[in-house]
Amino acid sequence: MGFAVPGAYGYSTTLTERTVTLIASPTSFTQTVGGSAQASPVYEVENDAVETVTSVKIDNTTTGTAITWSGQLEQGNIIRIDTDAMLAEFSSDGGTTWSASMANLSTGHEWPRFAARVDNTIEVTGVADGKIRLSYRDTYL
Repeated sequence: MGFAVPGAYGYSTTLTERTVTLIASPTSFTQTVGGSAQASPVYEVENDAVETVTSVKIDNTTTGTAITWSGQLEQGNIIRIDTDAMLAEFSSDGGTTWSASMANLSTGHEWPRFAARVDNTIEVTGVADGKIRLSYRDTYL
């Protein structure tokens, strides 16, 4: 019997989702990831403050990878960083519609994926009043 999957990886049937409240800039939190290979999360950062945010950085200090988005993130606006599709998107209507926002990414960025079987420390800088939503599937070799 053989086991075949598209590409080199298998993915968990369970989608892990979490929302973390951002109460300061920076805010750090830990996400424990299973599997045996790096996982590719989707990050959604929402600004709840009246003040416009002009730069958001998501840094996985465990892996040393980070990405910075620069633009006008007004109250209720959301940026979505999909590390699997390698896509940055922006929504000004609470996530109903999305537009590509690749030009707003810093040069030399690295997609902040999760290391398997360890606590990943994520630091979000730029949003002092908001939230970050994570979603991912554990990945297996």
